[in-house]
Amino acid sequence: MIGRPAVTVTVDGRALTGPEAAASAVTVELRAAPAHDRVRLTLGPLSPLLDTEPGAELAVAIDRMGDAGAGAGQLLTGVVTGAWHRPWGTVLEGLAATIGCSRTAVGRSYVRQGVDQIVRDLAAAAEVDVDQADGGVELAIFHADDRQPVWRHLLALARLTGSEVVAAPAGGLRFRKVRTGAADHTLRAGAELLDWAVGGRQAPAPAAVTAAVAAAGDGDSWHLLGHEPDAGGRSLLNPAIRDKSSARAWGDGIAATTHRAAAGGWITCMGDAELRAGDLVELVDTRRADDTYRIVSATHVLDRAGYRTALALEAA
Repeated sequence: MIGRPAVTVTVDGRALTGPEAAASAVTVELRAAPAHDRVRLTLGPLSPLLDTEPGAELAVAIDRMGDAGAGAGQLLTGVVTGAWHRPWGTVLEGLAATIGCSRTAVGRSYVRQGVDQIVRDLAAAAEVDVDQADGGVELAIFHADDRQPVWRHLLALARLTGSEVVAAPAGGLRFRKVRTGAADHTLRAGAELLDWAVGGRQAPAPAAVTAAVAAAGDGDSWHLLGHEPDAGGRSLLNPAIRDKSSARAWGDGIAATTHRAAAGGWITCMGDAELRAGDLVELVDTRRADDTYRIVSATHVLDRAGYRTALALEAA
């Protein structure tokens, strides 16, 4: 038996089901950085949440089986950022707890520290919990300029290490390698899939930097490039990269970003709270579109039309 989708909205510790909150529509966008996850709640005129002020703690969960509050699929934990009063009710908007990284700026320097240590320290300065931090490499030096928010520095670290930054369902920060390998989810045409537009596209020409980056020397000779004369391509240097392993991670990340741009599209499927940005999804029985893709964003919508999830995809 297929249950009716149920939503649970929690504001400042007070948990309400969709009917109790008079929520006529819920939209949750789960996105990979640079954007933060966000939520939009449409509330009727009798909702007990009409007086909610920006800054209130907010959490949203949706359970496709219809048992709200009992193991419902957590989608987002964060803070209310806006309340818009309309003739027919109120619209609440919120962002994931990772927004704290965009609201905090610190000035610090790190010498010979792992990326995971730097990520944890920066997140702590922003008072944001860390759910996962897998840097994988040690940086010779990294400067966090207090003229830029912590979020910018996390994005810079992600580019250097081929990583992604996403939010966990409980609001914590996830800094991890971009997923590869087997799919986390399988969606089938004629079953979970409702509509799709997926295929290949002309990818931008890969920047010819891998050889120069990977050939960087070690230690004091990090600034000397080892490519052959007239080898062509651009030479990238970063003071944080001073050994071959970290240089290789940087070069691999550049190549992987170009590869992922070679295919993708969007799909709409039956609502599933387990689908999140950064996950890998396999499409089955779509004829020409069968493949494994990476989820760039997952938009969960629950309204009068039911519960559905729209995914923006790129090559895995």
